[in-house]
Amino acid sequence: MIKNLETNVISNSLVLNFESEVEPEILFTAGSNCKWDITRKIESECSYQLNVDIRTYNYLEVELFINDYQVHLDKYYLDESKFYDDFYMTETLINASARNLSPDEIFFVGLAYIRKIPSDSPYLGALITLLSYRVLDDINERAYLFDTVYEQKKLFDSSINATNPHSIRWFISSASTFTMLALTLGKVDVGYIILKKLQEHSHLAEFNPLSYWNYCQAMTLLGLIHVDRGDKKEAGTIFITTFIFSRNSLIDIYNPRNDWLLGQLSDCTAILELGKLCLISGTKCFDNKIPSSSRVCAFNANDKEVNLSPLFIRFRGLKLENSNFFNRVKAEIVKVK
Repeated sequence: MIKNLETNVISNSLVLNFESEVEPEILFTAGSNCKWDITRKIESECSYQLNVDIRTYNYLEVELFINDYQVHLDKYYLDESKFYDDFYMTETLINASARNLSPDEIFFVGLAYIRKIPSDSPYLGALITLLSYRVLDDINERAYLFDTVYEQKKLFDSSINATNPHSIRWFISSASTFTMLALTLGKVDVGYIILKKLQEHSHLAEFNPLSYWNYCQAMTLLGLIHVDRGDKKEAGTIFITTFIFSRNSLIDIYNPRNDWLLGQLSDCTAILELGKLCLISGTKCFDNKIPSSSRVCAFNANDKEVNLSPLFIRFRGLKLENSNFFNRVKAEIVKVK
């Protein structure tokens, strides 16, 4: 038997602390290829710490035994009968931090369920969004997951329910966050494919106000990709239309009838900054000559800074200076005269 078992996820390891009066015997399901190590704690001869590499261990498929005790990781399980339940999935997955799950634990759950949630559930999009964030937290150790997430993103995008605001929200959110991951890894063509799909369904963005921030972010990224491809005028059009969308979004969010206004104030700050970035970038792409029929006043943007930092607000471990793509496109916009 073991006593006082405590579990946690730190970085890419499942950490199990426990007490055992005998030398622990660690067993996994036959045929599994889990990587692990165990150490005895200095403060007590009976205290041990088992570290399991979560990149090699799926707790939904592999059983873990310490001595004769089967370890049950109950707090990391989702009820598979409720994958379409908006309240349940919001509380257990999207608001996972509210039930004391750390970002690393959310990554652990995402690894297990990325192929379990059906493609027509809005919450596959939510999980793609969360995993994109968590991969970017530790890009060097977690980039291996990119192809798996991309595979699920394509399945999800082919199953969008255009009449379901939750489905639309996570379609847009997953496009925005997954493209940030793709661009950071230098997979620009993948980001382009994802965002062109979103652009084809741009009319859906107004169906859910919780999508405004991510839609502005996604279209700003698409504009940057066009800059990278040498399509300056196309980029300018995307930037200016995104600026107009950001303006309309702020007006809508500040509507007195918005009962979620206080919950969206951080969205307002981000949308305002993204709109500013798009206005300056679009003006530069049009050589300071925005078409008058666009109803956007032309101005000289030569002395205006192209500040890409609004794109990084939600990505705690991502730095502009570490991304070849973002540095490259910023240099291209700045040199436009």
